[in-house]
Amino acid sequence: MAPRVFICFFLVTLLSACATSAIAAEDLQQFWNQFRQAVEKNDKTRVAEMTQFPLETRGPVDSDRVIPVGRDRFVKEVYDKAMDQFEDSIVVNGKVIDKNLRETILEKTTLAPNDQQSADFAFILSMQFERIGGIWKLSRIYLEEPLEE
Repeated sequence: MAPRVFICFFLVTLLSACATSAIAAEDLQQFWNQFRQAVEKNDKTRVAEMTQFPLETRGPVDSDRVIPVGRDRFVKEVYDKAMDQFEDSIVVNGKVIDKNLRETILEKTTLAPNDQQSADFAFILSMQFERIGGIWKLSRIYLEEPLEE
């Protein structure tokens, strides 16, 4: 009898985890849609509302220091710097076309399963997002060139 109880408990736990994961993925996709709309409109204030401050910024190298950024500096300096930086390349008719972060965000309409690392953490393009108090927020952004303090 005990093995059956264990198996039932295991299955209930597994199904619960799968349901929670599906809800978290749907929640993240809804957040991403709103984030994309704010970027599309170049609405820095709205993007700032969707950001955890101080926002962590870092260069592309593991040894680059994390530089915390407040809301004002984000809106005045970091947002444009991040959105204009190189993010991806594609080849069209034998020509390499570079795309910046803004263009890449706008093209990414659907999140992939590997974008979300856990129910509360996602790594999308060069950005990290965390669910903080039940709300998704941009929490770190990687920059081509690290900021000065």
